Amino acid sequence: MNHRRKKRYGRRAGSQRICAGCRDLIHRARGLRLVLSPDGELRPDLYAKLPGRGVHLCPNRNCLEKALKTNSLARTLQFPVRNVDAHQIWNSFIQACRDQILSILSVCLRSGWLATGRNKVEEACEKKRAAAIILSQDASTSLVRWIHNRIHPQGIPIIQALTNDEHALFGRGKPVAVSAVLHRGMSKRLTEEANKLKHLTESMASYLQLERSQLTAKTVHGKMPTQRAGNAQ
Repeated sequence: MNHRRKKRYGRRAGSQRICAGCRDLIHRARGLRLVLSPDGELRPDLYAKLPGRGVHLCPNRNCLEKALKTNSLARTLQFPVRNVDAHQIWNSFIQACRDQILSILSVCLRSGWLATGRNKVEEACEKKRAAAIILSQDASTSLVRWIHNRIHPQGIPIIQALTNDEHALFGRGKPVAVSAVLHRGMSKRLTEEANKLKHLTESMASYLQLERSQLTAKTVHGKMPTQRAGNAQ
C-alpha cells in the first residue's frame, strides 16, 4: 500500500537567526528574543515561548544599542518603537535567566537530585554521583580553594551563579554555600543557563564601563595662539 506524504508549503524556520544589531547569524538557543506585545511594548522572551512577532539579538549589550540606533527593531517588527529603556530590557533578560536557574534547582530539590552542604557534596563526588557543583558567588576563600583542589580535577562543572542568600533557599532553613546536582540532564541545563547569565552580566558590565569612561573622558582644549610682539598694542 502506497502512502503519500502531504506536502507542507511555506518557509520553515531553522535553528539560525539574524541579529538585528550586528546582522550576524546566531543559533536560536544562544540568542535573545524580543516580542512585540499587543499593546505595542517590547518584552524579553528568553525562551522563545511568547506569542507575537519577534526580533533576535546576540547576547551582547552593544547589539541592542545598534538595533535601537539604526531603527532595525522597528523595521523588523514593522511597528514604530519608541521610548525603549535598553537598561531595563537587558536587566529583564538577566533576571529571567536567574529565575530559570532557581526554578531548575527547585525541581532538583523536590526530586531528591540536590545534595547540599560540604559533607554531602564530598560524599556525592566520592560515589561519582555529582553531575555539577553549585558554588556561591560570595563563598569563603577556604571553600573555593577546597572545591578547586578536590573537585575541579575530576572534571565536574562548577557553576557560580547564586549568592549565599539565594543558595540558602535550598538549604532547608540552613545557610548553604555549596551543593551538588545529581541529575545529568538538569546539570546540562544549569550549565547552559549559567553560561548565558555570565555572557549577559559580563556584556552589561563592559558596556557600563565603556559608557562611564566616555562620560569621564577629559577633553583636550587647544591653546590660545600667542601674539607676536610686533602686533601687541
